[in-house]
Amino acid sequence: MSARPCLGIGQRRCLAIVRPPALRCPACQRGHDRARGTTAERGYGAAWQAHSRRVIAMHRATYGDVCPGYRRPAHPIAATDFVTDHDNGPMCRGCNARKAATADKERARLT
Repeated sequence: MSARPCLGIGQRRCLAIVRPPALRCPACQRGHDRARGTTAERGYGAAWQAHSRRVIAMHRATYGDVCPGYRRPAHPIAATDFVTDHDNGPMCRGCNARKAATADKERARLT
C-alpha cells in the first residue's frame, strides 16, 4: 500500500503523509484519542465489562469457543478472541469489526 495524507482531527486536515496501517500522524492520533475519550466515557466502564464477561461465560458454557459468525458461518476461535457486541451478544473480533463496518453504519444512516 502506498503512503497517503493524514486524516487529521475532525474537520481539520493535516499535511503529513502516513504509511498504512496508520491513518493519522502521531500528533493527530494523540489529539484524536483525547477527543474520543476513555472507554468509560464512551459507555464501556466497569458495569459493561462485568456484563460482557457474564455474557461471554454463558455463551462459552453453552456453545464452547465458537463464534456464531456475522454474515459468515459459525467458526471456532480462541477463548481470548471473544468480544461482546452491544446488541448481538458475543462474537469474535473479526465478526464484530465486520458488523461495525456494515450493519452499524447502515443503521446510523437510517436514523
